[in-house]
Amino acid sequence: MSDPVIYDKRLVQQNFRRGRLTPAQLEAHLEALPDVSAKSTRFTLKPPHEESPAVRR
Repeated sequence: MSDPVIYDKRLVQQNFRRGRLTPAQLEAHLEALPDVSAKSTRFTLKPPHEESPAVRR
């Protein structure tokens, strides 16, 4: 499978139902992905301040 859209997380279940992808194919694709965790950066999100100008609806 060369089309990367077939593995799009938002479309995987749909592709299973339509027979475009099997769970085994997805598992093989995920196993083949390189480990890029060493390139990641840790960060912490702070909760927004109560008087933030963000609009709440």
